[in-house]
Amino acid sequence: MKNIQIFDKASHNVTTQDFGTNVLLKQPAVVKITIQKEDVLKVEREGNNAVIYLTNGEQIIIENFFLADNSLVLDTGNGQLFWVQFTNDSGAILDEVIYNPLNNIEPLLYDEGHSPLWAITPLAAVAALKLLDDDNDHKTNDTKDTTAPTAPTEVAVSEDGTTVSGKGEPGTTVTVKDSDGNTIGTGTVNPDGTFEVELDEPLTNGEEVTVDLEDGAGNKSPEVTVNAPDTTAPTAPTEVAVSEDGTTVSGKGEAGTTVTVKDSDGNTIGTGTVNPDGTFEVALDEPLTNGEEVTVGLEDGAGNKSPEVTVNAPDTTAPTVPTEVAVSEDGTTVSGKGEPGTTVTVKDSEGNTIGTGTVNPDGTFEVELEEPLTNGEEVTVGLEDGAGNKSPEVTVIAPGGTGETGGTGETGGTGETGGTGETGGTGETGGTGETGGTGETGGTGETGGTGETGGTGETGGTGETGGTGET
Repeated sequence: MKNIQIFDKASHNVTTQDFGTNVLLKQPAVVKITIQKEDVLKVEREGNNAVIYLTNGEQIIIENFFLADNSLVLDTGNGQLFWVQFTNDSGAILDEVIYNPLNNIEPLLYDEGHSPLWAITPLAAVAALKLLDDDNDHKTNDTKDTTAPTAPTEVAVSEDGTTVSGKGEPGTTVTVKDSDGNTIGTGTVNPDGTFEVELDEPLTNGEEVTVDLEDGAGNKSPEVTVNAPDTTAPTAPTEVAVSEDGTTVSGKGEAGTTVTVKDSDGNTIGTGTVNPDGTFEVALDEPLTNGEEVTVGLEDGAGNKSPEVTVNAPDTTAPTVPTEVAVSEDGTTVSGKGEPGTTVTVKDSEGNTIGTGTVNPDGTFEVELEEPLTNGEEVTVGLEDGAGNKSPEVTVIAPGGTGETGGTGETGGTGETGGTGETGGTGETGGTGETGGTGETGGTGETGGTGETGGTGETGGTGETGGTGET
């Protein structure tokens, strides 16, 4: 409760009231309230009563104030008094309360039962105060408010970035500005000292704003700076590339964010920070030179992460030489192992390509040849990756079915001009060509009548000269 004293203007008797917030006046009086003028939000007329609204939400009601020549004085507690002028000479409420300094309340009291000059009108009272103030050097008229509001406190931007709230001097105007000084929201401090200002556009990216207060006299408080919450993720980095030597990853992104480079298994292989100009270059733990796929992402100070970007390192590494290379028994295919996805090329001894294929995901390959190789031909096999890097070649020999020493011996077949005119033993000269047919175990391998059965035209035993050719 504020200390309230009621001075009877005629008798000068004083009544002190230390309880309640209602004051009842029965005769002209000076009502002196111990309170700071900054604690007064406004004074209004309600019927014949004067209602003082305080910044803490309380009200002091002075009943019958407008039924007689009554005055309101504030005592700040340090010897400074202010006569509160809140109506004009016609009794209408002023837009702005005027606080007139006083040394004491004597000028407001009646002298020997007569009303002073200023009892006629409030404006006359102001003029009289100039004459009757004890210290002429400190006499003033309706003094303008030159005291700026204190800086707003507990200022914060809402989580969704749509409003700015805080506390300040009731009735003052709140102005919110962006970092460029543009006003993005205004409001008024409530009677309870709180405010909430709606912004033109939500702030969700850590933007810096300033907030200040301005009272009715144009006095401005110091500004307070506050940052909006950052709930906006950085955009994906752009122009991302791995250097030719595979040692760095460069690109562009939101300045100040952290760059993270990961390999295909999700392991971090390099980190850095986007420069103020929006560029970055991150050194990698190990060079990437084999077309490796990496992902690059950004993260801001609030933990918001950008979408990741995938990029491939340059491929300057040749595939290793193919292994376990062999020509199939029937000479129709070449198989082996190598780097998955690489192209297999099989060439003959003259360098002509005779078959191509691709290494399977499991690292195996089987290439079909244009023509079967069955005579011990020599072929080379090499691999080439998508970047044009070529492996060393491997040489392999096709199976040689015609080289079974029996094939020559089978000149019997040639000699087997047989029935055509192979003069018997001449055609196979007694089987000399098959000398003893041992190569084919004589009569067994090409047993006379069986292999080239004399009956066909080999004059029977003559063609093999009986036991002679195959003794």
